[in-house]
Amino acid sequence: MIAAGGIPITPDFPGIEKRYVVQAFDVLAEIVLVGKRACIIGAGRVGLETAEYLRTRGREVTVLSRRKVEDIGADLPWPAGGHFLWRIDKVGVKKLGNVTVEKITDEEVVYYVDGKKTTLAADTVVLALGSNPNIGLAKALKGKVPELHMIGDCVETRTALEAIHEGYKVSMRI
Repeated sequence: MIAAGGIPITPDFPGIEKRYVVQAFDVLAEIVLVGKRACIIGAGRVGLETAEYLRTRGREVTVLSRRKVEDIGADLPWPAGGHFLWRIDKVGVKKLGNVTVEKITDEEVVYYVDGKKTTLAADTVVLALGSNPNIGLAKALKGKVPELHMIGDCVETRTALEAIHEGYKVSMRI
């Protein structure tokens, strides 16, 4: 059974290679340090969870989303999603919607909101733009083992609960 997870998506806009641009999963795993002012690009579940995590640790946090600000978090499960959104508002996470990022410079993120160019100063830019299935291990093992079962994000990006459920189902069949 393979649960190799996903590979974080990295966009191709200028400045993405800067040393203070990091992935949300690395922040949550405490692999990287985050400065006082954090800008999170992406307002899905991982982006919002990272925002709450950083804000409760004293960072100034702004989340940039392509969605309208009122649609941020709309795909979170009810009723827990509503409570989660209330919590991130309560701790002071700033959310900006209708954002298109242009580039990252040495000191800021340059973006457009409704066609107007704007900047946001940041010590750390956190990418939370989703992930793609990590199928490398499955490819390497294909034909070398009698049975191969893939579960979780290496099949399709989902929640940990769904991966656990898939793992249980496979374990009951083998």
